[in-house]
Amino acid sequence: EYSYSAAIVACARCHEYTMALELLKEMRNGVSNDGNSYVPPKPNTWVYNAALSAIASLEEKGGGFRSLGSEINNNRQELALRLLEQMKYDNEHLGMNTLPDTVTYNTILAIRSSTATVNEPSDQITAQLIDQMKIEEIPRDAITYRNAIVASNDASAIIHFLQMAGDDIGGQVIKHQKSSGAGTKGPHDLTYVYNAALSVTPSFIGKGGGFRSLGSEINNNRQE
Repeated sequence: EYSYSAAIVACARCHEYTMALELLKEMRNGVSNDGNSYVPPKPNTWVYNAALSAIASLEEKGGGFRSLGSEINNNRQELALRLLEQMKYDNEHLGMNTLPDTVTYNTILAIRSSTATVNEPSDQITAQLIDQMKIEEIPRDAITYRNAIVASNDASAIIHFLQMAGDDIGGQVIKHQKSSGAGTKGPHDLTYVYNAALSVTPSFIGKGGGFRSLGSEINNNRQE
């Protein structure tokens, strides 16, 4: 199992997502494509997450998927969502240890954040993914909400995600500061999420009137 997992990780580093998916297919089918008698091990959550990382790694190649057009962007997102459903199917119907975890959803949200376009209703898909995490009792962390915010095309959705982050991980700020020392910030506290929101806020200026058109409540939240 380790050799297959390592090979899929190597594919991610080399941006070879098709090879990663081929190796995953071999593991699911229990048959090696090179014709030998070796029976590959069944995949687990870690292997699926490595395959998702291979899809996510394409953002780093040639300027990312944004430069390659909406058709490829959609295919990349569909691949990730298909793998998510396949993980659930394999666990429920085939008895494999493939239940999605926080890393699974965070990786898919990262793919969403790098493929979303201005006119795409990405916030609905993103919100659905976070809702699935809640239903499945999968912990959400700062990376979850950072990726959700970066994927967002709507100011009010960003505020909604910030509120959700505060409910889910707000206490981690104090806990993290007590354990790591005052002023120490990391990707697991709420500050990380707010920094993501601040980084995307300027993009709404001039977009349909920017935040001005959304009312005083959102304007005040933006300032806060």
